[in-house]
Amino acid sequence: MITRRIQKDGALYFGPFLPASLARKTIDVINRTFQLRTCDIEIDGKAPRPCLEYHIKRCLGPCVKGLCTPEQYQEAVRDVRLLLEGRNTELADTLAERMEQASGELRYEMAAKYRDLRKTVVKLSEQQKMATTTDRDVDIFAYYREGRRLALQLFTMREGHIVGRREFFWEDLSEDDFDPASFLGEVLAQYYATDYVPKEIHVPVDFEDRELLEKALTARKGRRVRIHHSQRGEKRDMIDLGEKNAKLAFEQRFRILQPDMKLVLEELQETLELPRFPARIESFDISHIQGADNVAGMVVCDNGKMNRSEYRKFQDQDGRRRERRRFNARGRVASLSSSAG
Repeated sequence: MITRRIQKDGALYFGPFLPASLARKTIDVINRTFQLRTCDIEIDGKAPRPCLEYHIKRCLGPCVKGLCTPEQYQEAVRDVRLLLEGRNTELADTLAERMEQASGELRYEMAAKYRDLRKTVVKLSEQQKMATTTDRDVDIFAYYREGRRLALQLFTMREGHIVGRREFFWEDLSEDDFDPASFLGEVLAQYYATDYVPKEIHVPVDFEDRELLEKALTARKGRRVRIHHSQRGEKRDMIDLGEKNAKLAFEQRFRILQPDMKLVLEELQETLELPRFPARIESFDISHIQGADNVAGMVVCDNGKMNRSEYRKFQDQDGRRRERRRFNARGRVASLSSSAG
């Protein structure tokens, strides 16, 4: 199962996986390749027949006697554990030995199975960016900003190696009273509210609530967490590298890949055979509750840019009357603006 928190429940935990979609892909590979069961029923071998998962080859069927021996299932469990611990080379060598042994015993079907398993493990080891939960795990943040736009870069280091990178973007920041320290403190608090908490976090600027956030993250992780404002040394070099990557991400997101909206709208005019250039586009969406309480929302695009000041919400007369009655029933004064159209 996928989880964002480590608990002392006797289970084995592996990760973190960056991005989170890698965890789902890894579980899918495990189900398809090693065929571990996904159910939580008691395994006693007395089930009359296997479920659909067995027939589509996503489970070994340990619930039915004769389909899978306990030794065979434990072998698959050990293989999956090696995979999740990142011991892909050891697992590939083990599968190669089993393949040679099965081939020597003329069990060619089993040899082919081990061969395919080994190919999957080798391919996965090339793409996999995974780290075990050890003491030496560090997250490094850096950012690049121009005006109201900002690109934030996160490097994830495990055992001295960068194993993951994530990018975050903002487009509507306050340009006049933007405070990098306050902004970064809020970002860290929101990010680690749901994500894996490392032992160390390195940031480009110090912020006022750093010690308070350290205490909160320490309580959540169950062991000491430190937030460092690195000014020199190797960690500062990594922050500088992160800032360079953040600038490249900024350029790619906001300039290099920014389309020419005039050309886009001209192509739209040609595709839809419009008589005039689509300088203003109004889009409507109408919602209702079983045919009643109709409400329409309108968004506006002026010359290829969303114009939020022109957004509108429309409500029918019957809906406004019901809304007014609900407000009055609560002893409040109803103040409803009329809608155009």
